Amino acid sequence: MIKVSYVITVFNKQKYISKVLDSLKNMNGDFRREYVIVNDGSTDDSLKIIKEFSMQLPNVTIISHPNQGPSRSTNIGIFIAQGEFIQFVDGDDIIDENSTLNLLETQRKTNLKVVFGLTGKYDHEKNLKIASKHNSEDRVISSPLKYLFNAKVRSIRKIGSSASLVSKALIEEAGGSDDEIFIQDYSLALRCASLTDFAFCAKTICYEPLKYDNDRLSFNKKFEVYSAIQAIRNFIDYSPEKSEIYKKDIYKSVISSLWKLNRSNIGFLPTYLSSKLFIKNIELDNLKKFIDNNLHKLSLLL
Repeated sequence: MIKVSYVITVFNKQKYISKVLDSLKNMNGDFRREYVIVNDGSTDDSLKIIKEFSMQLPNVTIISHPNQGPSRSTNIGIFIAQGEFIQFVDGDDIIDENSTLNLLETQRKTNLKVVFGLTGKYDHEKNLKIASKHNSEDRVISSPLKYLFNAKVRSIRKIGSSASLVSKALIEEAGGSDDEIFIQDYSLALRCASLTDFAFCAKTICYEPLKYDNDRLSFNKKFEVYSAIQAIRNFIDYSPEKSEIYKKDIYKSVISSLWKLNRSNIGFLPTYLSSKLFIKNIELDNLKKFIDNNLHKLSLLL
């Protein structure tokens, strides 16, 4: 029987964590399960709630350490997990009661080591779940790096977050997420995509808060863009062979990310438009220098 490890990372989620863990307790499915909860230095009552709630769940491991960020916390959880597959859970996402069954079914049909699905919304105040609207079907995503760089499929950048199930063996082969980057999901998606195709499960797997707290760091637009570009830059060093193949897509992705922050800058418009219409054969070393230069500029704005 397949064993699934739920890796839950938590930082100051006392508002959400009870409902997150409750959704895991109510998970349907005939499979073995374990829960690895990594408390990333919470300063609120998150750890207290986790400890109290863990008595309602079987096979729970709680790790608590000083704040290091979600990437490092995720890697710690991955290292401890013993299941054949890991389902990632963010500390403020409600997990659908059939999510693991649906992800495992898609995995069984495709025999792939990465499966991701859709994310709905959750109104915490009204206790209301809103499923994702879509007209999709389960399918195989071949050459997922191209999709990742061009953001062609919803949720594909979220490998390592609540809407994904990944083989532990593949994650270990990929070296986990890039712990030099604060946010874990995009770097883990890139690393896994360099090794295998992905499977898409056309069902709502989890529900993220309809409204986030204002201090949620990953929802600072500049920081999000910086992290995404940094993930791409580090991936070039991680897999120069794949980066050489997809260097035009990488360039387009970086330009699109920069455009999100430069829409009021008319001087940047020609660069953005030219990236959509025509891209010269840029050398990988020059591409790295271009990215490094823009990362430095962005770092001054954070």
